Amino acid sequence: MEKSESSISRAVMQLSRASRLIKALGPGILLAGAAIGGSHIVQSTQAGAIYGYTLLWVVVLSNLFKYPFFEYVFRYHHATGRSMMDGYQRLGDWALWSVQSIVLINGFLSYAGVTIVTGALSTLIFPAEIWGYQMGMVQYTLFWQLVSLSILIIGNYPWLDFVTKVIISTLAGSTIIAVLVALIGGGAATVPDFIPPDVMTAAGIGFLIALMGWMPAPIDVGIWPSLWAEEREAQTGYKPNRREAMTDFHIGYIGTAVLGVFFLLLGALVMYGSGQEIESSGPGFARQLVGLYTDSFGPLAYWLVAIAAVATMFSTSMTCLDGFPRTADRGFQLGIHKRTPIGRKGWYYWVLIVSFIIFTQIVASYFVANLTGYVAIAMIISFVTAPFMAILNQLVVSRFLPEDYKPPKWMTLLAYVGIVFLSLFTLLFVYTYFFWEI
Repeated sequence: MEKSESSISRAVMQLSRASRLIKALGPGILLAGAAIGGSHIVQSTQAGAIYGYTLLWVVVLSNLFKYPFFEYVFRYHHATGRSMMDGYQRLGDWALWSVQSIVLINGFLSYAGVTIVTGALSTLIFPAEIWGYQMGMVQYTLFWQLVSLSILIIGNYPWLDFVTKVIISTLAGSTIIAVLVALIGGGAATVPDFIPPDVMTAAGIGFLIALMGWMPAPIDVGIWPSLWAEEREAQTGYKPNRREAMTDFHIGYIGTAVLGVFFLLLGALVMYGSGQEIESSGPGFARQLVGLYTDSFGPLAYWLVAIAAVATMFSTSMTCLDGFPRTADRGFQLGIHKRTPIGRKGWYYWVLIVSFIIFTQIVASYFVANLTGYVAIAMIISFVTAPFMAILNQLVVSRFLPEDYKPPKWMTLLAYVGIVFLSLFTLLFVYTYFFWEI
């Protein structure tokens, strides 16, 4: 009888732990939703298609050396109950307004890039004419912007959280299966006169830096989970313990890193050495991207894969439309020493959302023919700000965390190595851009 009661007690405890973990899951998954977009679907796939496995180390090291700076955000929020923007303010107004500038610049450029890719992919599965109106990349870009806006207005955080979890789970499964099928099939046949491209050229270095810029995401994107965590806790009425918060982070971050590798493998297996040229136009690249999956699964998979790709880019676009304005809104409130209650947005948030939508429409109209070039520019700008953001995150946790929340020595060492790594590659890019003879 005692053994039976003990077994029931253990089962109840396990269910209780699982229930608490489910309540804690959210900000880390949303971070994955923001990351698995341009960096993975666009840049990682192209890295494999153009350079084969040569840049695999870039994907691995980018995820490794950025890890502490994303982890610090979860650590700081759990220790203090505040967002990372509050931490920057404690460093001084110079830090807060510097981050605010970076968030706004990267926000406009990055949101436009991922949303236009969403519009380009949409041309593969939606009709070219609806009710007499011609629908192309620009029109579908606006359509998804309005859908995102509706979700943020009507459903707010809970809808954002639910939709992202469903989409990310679907794409992760289909991508892993596609890579396995391509491996079993032996990959693409190499053309006889194929010459492997050299990374150590001006163009190659530029591509490498762009890949690092959004892999797994710009460091300023790491601020978002500390703001989402506030709403998640308000939504569920539950504040996770440290282990649960870190589990949420690791599921999102490690999953994102693994998928970055898989997207590169997919590009390498299906396109590298095949003689195919990477399309630069939005619709052209979209067709090529979906072709990577259909080459693995066959033509019957076209619709499934195209829908999954659109849904994934939409999740990135939607999280960006919330994440960048939400962060800038908090920065603005802190800068003028005012703070709205959790769950309520300031007017600045909505002004920025409308501004993002208008800016994206302008960019979409001018970059129809060179979508991949625009995305690369946005990625490079994200990368060159990375060392500064990394240093600020290190300063925040070293100065303001309670002793029992300080990161272990190995993570601090990894952070310092990461700062050096990011700084050296930034200098390499500057040298390449200004002094390398093309």
